[in-house]
Amino acid sequence: MVPLTLDAFAESKLLICAEVHIDIEHYLLSKCARLEDIARVYSHPQSIEQCRIWLRANLPGVEVVPVGNNARAAQLAAGEPDSAAIGPALSGELHGLPVLRAKIQDAADNRTRFVVVGRVSPEASGTDRTSLLFSVPHKAGALHSALGVLNRHQINMTFIQSHPTKQTPWEYMFFVDVQGHQADPQLSRALQELRDHTLVLRVLGSYPEAQ
Repeated sequence: MVPLTLDAFAESKLLICAEVHIDIEHYLLSKCARLEDIARVYSHPQSIEQCRIWLRANLPGVEVVPVGNNARAAQLAAGEPDSAAIGPALSGELHGLPVLRAKIQDAADNRTRFVVVGRVSPEASGTDRTSLLFSVPHKAGALHSALGVLNRHQINMTFIQSHPTKQTPWEYMFFVDVQGHQADPQLSRALQELRDHTLVLRVLGSYPEAQ
């Protein structure tokens, strides 16, 4: 998860309306003819992390410079004859950077989950996911008690991540995905009980699961 995205969900009233899984392929883009000619590589931190093993094996000792996005990385590399960028092939086309190496991501099945946000709440489709944000009291067993509600109602949790609240030190909010639609009687009852075990509970949205 991208921390800035989690912060935005905590502050926004928008709902998650859908999710999309996109295959991610990374390309090494450069005007250099050989890997040996590259002095530095620009890319977004997420892309760098997804190509970490390849970079260590093929460009050891080369400076890796994180930038805000891969479009900016390509722009910078296009202006420096000894630089390269990691990003989609389209970035190379737009900035006149040839593909020096293709599909350099460490995981062949690299996929990224994106969510669509808006003000609509889709009706139940039969194969849905519901995203939650909640915080619990800062005491022993509080998270266990909250998650125990899902267990008692036989709700399948597919994802959980903690994130600092940025309000009180050592306090966290939790982002959780569960299977089912908030309108389903079983999940509806679980959410009602979960409110008794949390300080804050917000349903970020129910939406069809991506295939």
